[in-house]
Amino acid sequence: MKRLLVLLLFLATPAMAADWYFSDCATYCQDGAVAIGTGACTGAGTDINNPICLDWDNDGSDEGWGYVQDGTAPEVGSGDTVYLCCGDCDGAGTCTHNQDDVITIQNAGPVTVSGYPGETVTYDGGSTVADYTLGVVRHVYVTVETYDDWTFQNYNLQHYQSYFFHALNAPDGWTIQNMTMKWLDALQDDSSVGDTSTCGKGYAGDTYGIYFRTGNPSGAPTATLTIANIDMHSICKFALRFNSLSNGTAIIVEDNTFYNMAGVTNGFNNSGQRIRRNTVYDVEVPFSEEWGTIDLIIEDNIIECRGTYNMDSGRCQQAIQINESDNPPGEIDGICNDIIIRRNKIIGYASSGQGSWYSGITYLCECLDSNGCVTLNATIENNFLQRIVPNITGGTCLGPRHGLSLITNKPVTVRHNTIRESSLGMIICGNGTVAHNVYGNIIEDPLDALPGVWIEA
Repeated sequence: MKRLLVLLLFLATPAMAADWYFSDCATYCQDGAVAIGTGACTGAGTDINNPICLDWDNDGSDEGWGYVQDGTAPEVGSGDTVYLCCGDCDGAGTCTHNQDDVITIQNAGPVTVSGYPGETVTYDGGSTVADYTLGVVRHVYVTVETYDDWTFQNYNLQHYQSYFFHALNAPDGWTIQNMTMKWLDALQDDSSVGDTSTCGKGYAGDTYGIYFRTGNPSGAPTATLTIANIDMHSICKFALRFNSLSNGTAIIVEDNTFYNMAGVTNGFNNSGQRIRRNTVYDVEVPFSEEWGTIDLIIEDNIIECRGTYNMDSGRCQQAIQINESDNPPGEIDGICNDIIIRRNKIIGYASSGQGSWYSGITYLCECLDSNGCVTLNATIENNFLQRIVPNITGGTCLGPRHGLSLITNKPVTVRHNTIRESSLGMIICGNGTVAHNVYGNIIEDPLDALPGVWIEA
């Protein structure tokens, strides 16, 4: 009986995780004489000294590690790590791999895809300044929400048509970290993003660096997603778009750098977002969240209008905006609820050749009793805003054009914010008389004779 028990335990032991190695060293199937999948190459690539050649069919471009995600064995499995190398996997190389097709995720994790420690690996999608519609549409694509727990880290991406990472049905437990991503869609170099009304239409519809959404908002999965320590710049439209992640519990965007783009975040019907400790500059509307935004914290970010990328006063617009104005009819209840905006530093410049924000923080949310919406839990506190210089005369409740714009029909808390060297410090607008909890704010060194606080019923 004891021997039988030992045997059963042995048979139930799961397969050990494997490390896979891919490189441009061309030491495996380098002559293209034997096609992957015929058997000759099966099982190779798990030896650090014999990595799979990324250009395994010898056509001059890199099929990439999609070989172990093509539905035919060998395939990556739970606990595996895919290492991307430059030449030998020795931690000393620098290289660019030319991706020739989209890598589609076809298995659940946990799986990690990583540049080999110490090596600088770049994946290039092949688009050019002359014709950005050429090249690969996406780096990674996933359509199945159960393909959870993937991590991508420690390599770089450049020259893609439309997305770096694209998830149509948001999987759970993804992490994207320690990467540089640049040159997307019509913008394939470091020039200014230009007119955002025409930028980003090179492919079918708008484009986003990292796009996570679910096709069924009412049945949205519980989404956890971490985007950390990435440097993303020189792209059309938005760096990150999250749509209908309404059951999200931990959507983390932290310790990143974003610049030269239309927006960093732009989404709706999401919950559980934490946007913190990011550095953002020369972005038209850095953080924008629309209808259905629940349980959101934006904190400890540095947001600047430096003017490095021709960001004049017409380009730097609203640094942080919570705006339910695009809300579909009948879906007002519970929107813009449980919002905290705190300890952010928003700086604009007004000297020649540089730009200035025309609005620092905008909270534009309506809550209707007739739809069952009684309160909006919102706190805006301990933010520092300097040089908010809108190109307007006089105060107005028609739009966000101030250091801090509060346009809502329910009480919210605004406290201990400092607004310095701005044309109009704070505007408070309400549908009727609203007793907001506003105290301890400092408005100093105004640039003109407008009042520090403009209040309209």
